[in-house]
Amino acid sequence: MYNAVQEMAQRVAKRYGKALSHFRPCKPGSELLEQNLITLLSHEFLAMYSEDERCMAFSEIPFKSAANPNNWCNRLDGFLANSDVAYLVEAKSSKHKDYLIADIKADLDRIKSDVLKDSFAEMASTGGRAYKLPPSVRGLVIADFWCLSDKLPWFNESEFEASLLPEHKVKALVEKIGTFGRYNYFLLVAQTDTLDW
Repeated sequence: MYNAVQEMAQRVAKRYGKALSHFRPCKPGSELLEQNLITLLSHEFLAMYSEDERCMAFSEIPFKSAANPNNWCNRLDGFLANSDVAYLVEAKSSKHKDYLIADIKADLDRIKSDVLKDSFAEMASTGGRAYKLPPSVRGLVIADFWCLSDKLPWFNESEFEASLLPEHKVKALVEKIGTFGRYNYFLLVAQTDTLDW
């Protein structure tokens, strides 16, 4: 795992844990919205690269439909970039393992899609701007999940990485967020290699 992503994950888990120790803003018995993960990740990314003039973080980036290129109905959860690297980010809230893995595979398909790449190229060249992506563009998936024990009963990093093969090769890590009531919360971050952008 790249050091910057590992540092971001640790910072997000720590801040998330502090916040959740005071308040859990969701309907009792349900999960937090994934937008909270994007907000925390963006905050930490901007803090880490505050001196970089090209540092930026956006959420809910529109992109075209493969079926109808005039319809920009799809959304990428987040886009983080500095002078050296850009991350195309998808987030997932707590889910059962099987659903989480299937959803992450679908998100990685979207991140690697030509339609997303074409949409970014079009956005970068309109409105009098000529934004040039950093030399490295990577996919990044962030998810939170919980369990009733300190161990991860269904998951470790290498198991998760293997579950996405052969379609997707990622490096993953897990950080503990904290223990709240009977539940232990964890943060999963998975990063692709540099994409062909």
